Amino acid sequence: AYSELRFPETSLPKDLSTMSECHGVISVGTFSKVIATGLRVGWIHGDPRVLDHVLRMRFDMGNSPLLHYMLADFMSSGELDSHIEAMRGLYRDKCRALANGLRTYCEPYITFKEPEGGFFMWVNLRDGLDPQSVQAAAVEEGLIAPAGYAFFPNQDEMDTRNIRLAYSWARLEDLEEASKRLGRACERVATGEFTLAS
Repeated sequence: AYSELRFPETSLPKDLSTMSECHGVISVGTFSKVIATGLRVGWIHGDPRVLDHVLRMRFDMGNSPLLHYMLADFMSSGELDSHIEAMRGLYRDKCRALANGLRTYCEPYITFKEPEGGFFMWVNLRDGLDPQSVQAAAVEEGLIAPAGYAFFPNQDEMDTRNIRLAYSWARLEDLEEASKRLGRACERVATGEFTLAS
């Protein structure tokens, strides 16, 4: 879903379906991240003889035919590549702004690796910082910074000292303030000023 939204200027290698000219390989994807996050329409690419069988079993989950026509029109307009490039640039700028803010305001409390794409940044909390406490303190600061455990399928086998920050919906100019608020939340937890109520 996020492979088209990579920030580095290098492109991904061709997928196996393209390299094999559709012989023996089927690939699937979605438009929900590159066009609109609420657009629950996907695509399938493969040998037409195989896809004929798949099409007989198709199930469209009740999506509007009008939506499908609009998407088909957009796809045939040739605008998809330029749209993806624009989205890639927008999310790259937001990601970098958040990363710069985190380095400036949160460095004593966190570590992170700047992502190479997508909508989210995973932040690791340093020893002594509990993600549930940081999440609650962040809410008091007017920031949503959910504890990372909620995003793991098996919560028993995970690193529990992380939070997930979404920059995709934030305005670029708000990301520095968000970093300040997270820094204040972390500081309040680290100094004992904030504790979770029992």
